[in-house]
Amino acid sequence: MIRSFLAAVLLLSCLSTAFAQQLPQDANSQLLITHGDFRPPASDDLNPKALHDQAIIFTELSRYREARHYYLRELGARTRRGEMVEVARVYGELGALSQIEGAFSSAEVLYKKSIALFIRCAGPPDLQTAKVLNELGWLYTLWGRMDDASEMLRKAQKVAQNALPEDSPELIRYLDFNAAFLTQAGKYAEAEKLWRRAIEIGERAWGPDSPRYDFVRIHLGQMYAIIGDYDAAEQIFQHCLAIERNLIQTGSTAQAMLLAELASVHAHRRQFARAEPLFAESLKFIESETDRTPSVHALIVSYYGDYFMAQRRWSDAQLQYQRALDIREKMMADSPTVAASLIALSQALRKQGRKKEAKQLMARAAMIMASQPAAAYNSKTVDVRAFRAAK
Repeated sequence: MIRSFLAAVLLLSCLSTAFAQQLPQDANSQLLITHGDFRPPASDDLNPKALHDQAIIFTELSRYREARHYYLRELGARTRRGEMVEVARVYGELGALSQIEGAFSSAEVLYKKSIALFIRCAGPPDLQTAKVLNELGWLYTLWGRMDDASEMLRKAQKVAQNALPEDSPELIRYLDFNAAFLTQAGKYAEAEKLWRRAIEIGERAWGPDSPRYDFVRIHLGQMYAIIGDYDAAEQIFQHCLAIERNLIQTGSTAQAMLLAELASVHAHRRQFARAEPLFAESLKFIESETDRTPSVHALIVSYYGDYFMAQRRWSDAQLQYQRALDIREKMMADSPTVAASLIALSQALRKQGRKKEAKQLMARAAMIMASQPAAAYNSKTVDVRAFRAAK
């Protein structure tokens, strides 16, 4: 089976918004809409802080259209007040939403606006700027632009290390993104060390079962699955799924992805009876969220295709790989993730004796990868994933 991977950061980085803060203590009283059709208030009757809190809550619920609505209202309010540092922050958060939804070009523009405003209004790069540099570096990693990613992540890490004590929880995101970058380059041992360090910091700060850093565990579990340590991967995914279900009982994008990860682990072990119900539960949720998290949807159906390939159900695998390809082409035409889907689909077609079609797909995949910067592609590390909002 082909295993596709990019940790996220969207993963993920847990539906990685650039600066999502801890939810307000009275979150339930401030939440205007948590179910049913979205009907925004007729007028801006909330202050910028309340608008910000609403945006965070909707992001937690994987309701990105509503989250964007409140971020845009906050952006307008902050701009009218001349609070340009806060405007810079909101641009970063809007960039993260675009990244989650697979609109990478829009995310890049928003991140760059955020960075430029921070530097102009707050002076030399500080932690606020470093956070956006870190997010932009992760975006470039997902995009396959590894030279650009390395530069952004290096700048962010330098600022963070100079500004923070070595056991600061704020270092977790920097360690996470750098570890994911190393995984992209196939440097798994180095990546594991960084993720282990991030987990140790999180455990000291918040305890062993906090959702505030479970995205780090998820990414480490994904890496273990890539290198074939399925026992370690399953243990981590089960732990994280329990945390997520305790956090949001009604289901979430992160839970759908974790169910698919567990199903994929079982499929690799050829435990198909255990995998099937997990895939069914994962798909049931994510297919109701297709327009909100296309990258996660593509990942899950790709895993489902792998599941069918392992059982020699070539036509079923073809269907799932085609679904993943269609989603990814809408997100990022001629990207490494598209190439991964082309390769997977070509293999399913070849198994059915459709060699001419398979050859055409492989040729297109080769053209895409030839256009990428050197070392931008690892056949085992080519997917996007996002999670719920980081705290």
